[in-house]
Amino acid sequence: MVTLFMTVGTGRPDPRTGRASIAHGLAYSVACHRPGEVVFFGSDQSAATVRGIAEEYQEMTGEVLPPFNSVVLPDVDDLAACIEVMDAAVKGVAGRKAIDYTSGTKSMTAAAVIVAALHQVPLSLVEARRGVDGIGISGTEHLREQRLSPAYTRVLREQVGADALE
Repeated sequence: MVTLFMTVGTGRPDPRTGRASIAHGLAYSVACHRPGEVVFFGSDQSAATVRGIAEEYQEMTGEVLPPFNSVVLPDVDDLAACIEVMDAAVKGVAGRKAIDYTSGTKSMTAAAVIVAALHQVPLSLVEARRGVDGIGISGTEHLREQRLSPAYTRVLREQVGADALE
């Protein structure tokens, strides 16, 4: 089983559900990954979004959200602090891992990408067609896996010299 790490912002209320507008997309990601455990990274204000994710997930799948932990980031706009907390959490889990950076502050999502690259953890986000209100339209979501291999190749080329790889 995979442990899914997810950045979670607060979103804005979706007038259709009253939940954070991002809850459906994040629940969709959990449904796609089918993790054994989920670790949510967010602020102390993200708890309502996590409740919304659990509700959306249950409506979507008919199942209860897998076991989860919420890790509160001390400053969601401090890139170094986000990296430190996320890195420790990812290191502390054995086995298969995945990181979803669909939601959160710019610093949170940048930190998630950096930690995924450091640990070579698969990285993804949920895309959806957006309505006129800017909110993703339920039913149009799809999981987009991100390839970090171009970055790994670049690092290797710089380490051994570009000539050695050609």
